[in-house]
Amino acid sequence: MSLLLKKMLGFAPEITKCVFLGDMYTAKNKAFFELHDIKTVINATPDVPNYFENDVKYIRVPVHDSMKEKDLELMAKCLPDLVKFLKHETDKNEPVLIHCVAGRQRSAIIVAVFLCTKFNISLNDAYKLLLSIKPDVFNYGNNMNFYLSAKYFLDDNHL
Repeated sequence: MSLLLKKMLGFAPEITKCVFLGDMYTAKNKAFFELHDIKTVINATPDVPNYFENDVKYIRVPVHDSMKEKDLELMAKCLPDLVKFLKHETDKNEPVLIHCVAGRQRSAIIVAVFLCTKFNISLNDAYKLLLSIKPDVFNYGNNMNFYLSAKYFLDDNHL
């Protein structure tokens, strides 16, 4: 199945147990939510709707993929709580969908930082792991827009 078709159908790979990395199509795919028993979503956009608010718990990270300093700072500020939240949910074996518009930058950096903390790996190793599972992350490996946000969090936490 082509990557475009997977995206249109709301495909999101499971990166590690209970952590799914998706995009705006996944965010509105009720069948995907039911199939994977998704009850929690991290919506890393300021404007993609929370489609299933009656049945699903949402956390919104209102960051634009603009590369502006204010967005890099906001992402860095949000990462500690997001990582703690993901750890809490996955420790309970509760599936979580993390998405942004394309599933390539904002949501991917959240997952990358979570992988660093969960498995005590470097950001570079998390980057390689994500690329091996979802080849379109970080614009097919060409750039990591929120690298400085991740680096700040990881350095601040001595990881």
